[in-house]
Amino acid sequence: MVLKKHNIYMKKTIYTNLLGCITKNGKKVKAKKILTSALLDVSTSLDVPVSKVFLNFVRKSGSIVELKKVKLRKNIHFIPFPVKKKRRYFLISKELLNYKDMNKKRVSTVTKISEQIKSFIVKRGNNLDKKKQIINNIVSNRSNIHYRW
Repeated sequence: MVLKKHNIYMKKTIYTNLLGCITKNGKKVKAKKILTSALLDVSTSLDVPVSKVFLNFVRKSGSIVELKKVKLRKNIHFIPFPVKKKRRYFLISKELLNYKDMNKKRVSTVTKISEQIKSFIVKRGNNLDKKKQIINNIVSNRSNIHYRW
């Protein structure tokens, strides 16, 4: 008799996705320590519970729409597409890790990740300028939606 796995274990949350992206050489415990200490660092500096810090980060950093290139008859069009949940989780983790890699300060990974999370929650920094630019591109290219087939 084959036992079915519960739906709880089959779901992939944003937390587990971030853990998977931070993990290097199979050291998942170390990645979990990095992520939890970064979240604790931000929560103590803002006096907000860790769960609310993480939820606010996911809400403010994630996007519901993304632009994709579509080539039609030698022309390239940028078309806005809705983002599914798994893709949204991937984009959030990718953005967080890109910032960590781009930050060339000689500080620990925990401080780099906590700085990024804090800047999203407090609404400061280059990340918001980048997000506003993406939103402007989506709005300017919304006339190309009819190419989405």
